[in-house]
Amino acid sequence: MEAINAFSKTLGILTVVEGVETEAQKEWCQKLAFDRIQGFYFAKPMPVDDFEALLSQMWLRI
Repeated sequence: MEAINAFSKTLGILTVVEGVETEAQKEWCQKLAFDRIQGFYFAKPMPVDDFEALLSQMWLRI
């Protein structure tokens, strides 16, 4: 993953880590400076209405 991230950054491509499930995984990805991180650690699959509500709440915190 480190090599892929470095290669992507060299090419100017944003990287997304998918499947993060634990605090340790999240911290490792942050340490390696991936551009985006997603997975069950942040939220489980949910209906569209719930997702839209979550996005609204997150947007208000920015």
